[in-house]
Formats: sequence, structure tokens, C-alpha cells
Amino acid sequence: MADREITDVVDQIKTLVPQDKIEFIGRLDWVYQDACCRPPEDRRRSWEYLQQCLLKFIGLYPNEDWQFQVLSVFSTVTVEEIKEDVARLTGAV
Repeated sequence: MADREITDVVDQIKTLVPQDKIEFIGRLDWVYQDACCRPPEDRRRSWEYLQQCLLKFIGLYPNEDWQFQVLSVFSTVTVEEIKEDVARLTGAV
């Protein structure tokens, strides 16, 4: 699988985040700008920032459809698989 471009991933995620999540969107913009300022070989740090951002604003256990979709874009795992994993981990099976 080819490496994904973090700026493309952030753009996709931003289309899924509700507009009233202003702080989250602002942090995503910051991650995007950070990635743009880094050479490609140093973008791993930007991926780490994106992961930290998702943990802060979504947490370990998403509970809204848009949150599952965001994690699917980030991880490339299907929404259904993420929902199954969350249900299993939270005992909601």
C-alpha cells in the first residue's frame, strides 16, 4: 500500500466534522499547516499530532456516526469494524 498524504487525510476528516466543533477544526487546520511545513521524510510527526488531536476530540470510544467515519478515514478500517471493536471493548456487545 502506498503511503497516504496526511494533508489529503486531514482534508477528508474536515469534511466529516460538524461545523460547530470549532476547536477541533482549528486543531485540524494546525496539523495541516504543520504537515505542509515539513519535508516528506519528517511527516511522521504530523501523523502523531493528528492522532493526538483525534484522541483529544473523539477519545478512545467514539459514539457518534461522524466520529466513526473520522476514525475510519484515519485508520482505513471500515466503520463497521470500528463499531464492532468499540462494542466489544466497552462490553456493549
